[in-house]
Amino acid sequence: MLGIARPCTAHLDDELRDQWRAHLCGLCLSLRDRHGQPYRAITNTDAVMLSILVAAQRDSTSDTHTAGPCPLRGMRRADVVDAADLGIRLGTTASLTLAGARAADVVAERVNGLAAQSRWQSWTAGRAADALRRRALADVGIAPLVDVETLLGDPAASARAELTGETLHAIIEPTVRSTSAVFAAGADVAGVEANRAPLADIGADFGAFAHLIDAVADRADDVRRGDFNPLEKTGTTTEQARADCLRLYRAVVRRFDDLILHDDRLLRAALLGGMHRTFHKVFDAAPVVAGTPIGPDGFDSDQFDGLDVGEVSLGKAADPNKERWRDRCFDSSCDNCDCDGCGDCCGDDGCCGDCCDCDCCDCSCDC
Repeated sequence: MLGIARPCTAHLDDELRDQWRAHLCGLCLSLRDRHGQPYRAITNTDAVMLSILVAAQRDSTSDTHTAGPCPLRGMRRADVVDAADLGIRLGTTASLTLAGARAADVVAERVNGLAAQSRWQSWTAGRAADALRRRALADVGIAPLVDVETLLGDPAASARAELTGETLHAIIEPTVRSTSAVFAAGADVAGVEANRAPLADIGADFGAFAHLIDAVADRADDVRRGDFNPLEKTGTTTEQARADCLRLYRAVVRRFDDLILHDDRLLRAALLGGMHRTFHKVFDAAPVVAGTPIGPDGFDSDQFDGLDVGEVSLGKAADPNKERWRDRCFDSSCDNCDCDGCGDCCGDDGCCGDCCDCDCCDCSCDC
C-alpha cells in the first residue's frame, strides 16, 4: 500500500475536505499519542482510507475532538477523529504493520541478493522492523483481526517468490494476500459481515494494482541500480502492466457497488479517485504502444470488450451522485488551469505543477 488511496482535496466540498482532514490528522495524532512523536512520520494515506472505510460502513458518525495547532495545518486547530475510534485504531495498526513490512522487505531483499548490498541499510531496517513489529501487535483488539503476525511474515514470502517465481501472479501473490486481509478486517471492525467477502476481493485487486504501479514507476531506477523488478523478471511490458492495472481498477469499481455503505462519498473519492489519478500519473509518464491488452502467461488479464485502454471510465457514468469524484483532476500538470489561487507556496511561478496533490493552498484551478 503505497499512498495511492487519497482524494483530490482541491475538488472536495467543505464537508468532505473536513472529514478527510479529521481522519488524516486523527491517525497522525493516534500514532503520536500511542507510540511517540517519531511515529507520526509513518502516517500513510492508504491507512487513512481504512479509517474512512470503517466510518462509511457505520450508521453513526465518528467521535471527534478539537486538536491543537499544527504546522502542517498552518497552525490552525481542527476537529479530528478520536484515537479510540475503531477506524483510527485499524489505521494505526495498519500503518505500523505496513512500515514494519517495508523495513523487513529491505532486509529480505538484501539477504537474498535482490537489491544492492548495504550493511547500514540492512542494520537500520532490521532494528526498525523489530520495533515496528512490537508496536503493530500492541493493540490486542485490532492486531488479531488484521492478522499482523502473518502480514509481517509476507516480506520473506515475497523474497522467496521473487527468487523462484516465474510468473507475475506468483511474484505479487504475497502482496495480494496481505491487502486482501487488511481490507477484509475493515468489515470485521465495522461489524458488517456482509462486506467481508467483497472487501477481501477489493483488497486483493488493490494490492495487485499497487504492486504493478510501483513496479512500473520504479522500473528505470531498478534497472539502473541492478535491483529486482517484477516486470523485468517476467518480461512484462509496460503496455501489459497498463492493461492489467486497468482491469484491476475496473474490478474494484464494479465490486465497490456491492458494498453496504451508509455514506460512500469520501471513500469513493479516496479509493476510486486515488486509483484513477495514480493510473494516469504513472502511465501517462510511461509511453506505451496502444493495443496490447493481454498480460503475460500466468497472470489473468481479460479483454475489455472494446474499451480503449487509454481511457479509464466507470460502468455507471449516468449516476451523477456516484461520479462526483470524477472531476477531471487527473492531468499531470496545471498547464491548462487557472491557478491564481495557488499563492507563493507552490513556487515562484505561483503553480506547483501538480495542483491536484497540492494541500498547501486553496487552488482555484479547474483541471
